[in-house]
Amino acid sequence: MLRRGTQIIVWAGRFAPCWQMNSRQPKASIAIPVFNDEASIGRTIESVLAQTMGDVELVITDNASEDGVEDICRSYAKADDRIRYFRHPRNIGLLPNFNYAFEQTTGEYIRWLGCGDWLAPEYLDRCSAALDRQPEAVLATCYQDHYDPDGTSHYIEYTGPRVESSRPDERFARMLWFYQVSRFYLDPIYSLIRRSALERTALFQSMLGSDQVLAIELSLLGPFCHVPECLSFRNVPPNKTPAQLLRRLDPAKSDARWWMERMYWKMASFIAATPMSPRERFQSYGAWFYYFQKAEAGEMRNRARDYVKSLLRRS
Repeated sequence: MLRRGTQIIVWAGRFAPCWQMNSRQPKASIAIPVFNDEASIGRTIESVLAQTMGDVELVITDNASEDGVEDICRSYAKADDRIRYFRHPRNIGLLPNFNYAFEQTTGEYIRWLGCGDWLAPEYLDRCSAALDRQPEAVLATCYQDHYDPDGTSHYIEYTGPRVESSRPDERFARMLWFYQVSRFYLDPIYSLIRRSALERTALFQSMLGSDQVLAIELSLLGPFCHVPECLSFRNVPPNKTPAQLLRRLDPAKSDARWWMERMYWKMASFIAATPMSPRERFQSYGAWFYYFQKAEAGEMRNRARDYVKSLLRRS
């Protein structure tokens, strides 16, 4: 369905970027997948429109919101032709909506921006310049401040080694280390990502841990560069059980059992598919096994604890 301010072209079974029709591709695209967040969507949009780099498009994909999100987004799109707004007739799930949002973007660099999150005005200028300086880098990270629903900040400036090596096995191992230590140290999915790199991935797959899987896939494609400034601000959603979270990510999926094992087996498949030397492949599988057994031990403890709690409730 065509809507005001949008151009959708069906091409080879996917949505063809508008710049393939027009002569000019914007430098950066911000993609905001949204569902029922009328209280904060305005701040998120305003932070994009306030970017000091003007060569940007904003794509908003509304997952059939039931509050005032549609009216707010249409009002912004009518006032600024850099904004393109798409609305699904039904909720297709968070992960499919994130993928859909990327498919509607046209920029050289892409940034997913969660509804309720916001960016400093210099974000695109600083991060795009970093990617311009390092053509081998697949994405640019920066420091981020994370906020709990009660407003508690989790700001950490990690200054140690990052995912910057020229070797894929070292980047793979470092990315796994970050996910074992703290989610507040590094969040590659909410970074400025090179379109050409994202197009080589499977994007978000309908599984728990899909953000970690995509980050691992990107780490095997190339190094990450880093801007040592706090330019991004994120809201941390409240905790959910694996089954609750999976239904939110993709309503078509309901089986959350053995999610940890599925996630790590998917990561192992990336090692097999990535061009690297025999030594690098051996090192990658070694890191994979080390972190898998650590994660599996933690998951087994959680399952045992939940089982004991269920027995106590019955008694």
